[in-house]
Amino acid sequence: MNQPWDAQFEVSAELASQLIASQFPELTVSSIVKLGSGWDNIAFLMKHKMETCSATVCIR
Repeated sequence: MNQPWDAQFEVSAELASQLIASQFPELTVSSIVKLGSGWDNIAFLMKHKMETCSATVCIR
């Protein structure tokens, strides 16, 4: 039975990675781990590489 404080939907590590990729395309997530969740939040720890590009050069 659902309780009023249960989450309406779960955010998996895969979904979090997809959301980050869609909102921050300059980040490449190499790993993501769920740290925990609360009443209305969820926390993930991620390792990423940030790419900086100019008109001619990309720094990785």
